[in-house]
Amino acid sequence: FRYAFIVHRTKKDAEQNFQRPINRKVFGEECLVHLGSEHESCRSVGHHRFWNERTIVVTKIPASVSEKDLRILFP
Repeated sequence: FRYAFIVHRTKKDAEQNFQRPINRKVFGEECLVHLGSEHESCRSVGHHRFWNERTIVVTKIPASVSEKDLRILFP
């Protein structure tokens, strides 16, 4: 189980990236994308700083996905 938090400068940037289609060939069928303000894992003690409207949470990332792949999806 891998996950990533992508923090944007503005809410608008996060919303635009949230709308991007996911390349299922790279990210797989299980990968999920959430806005940080809506994802329950961001409310936990360790991740409270990510519970906001400027963060995208990506969960169930396959091990084959690199940081570069995420940067391409969420520029």
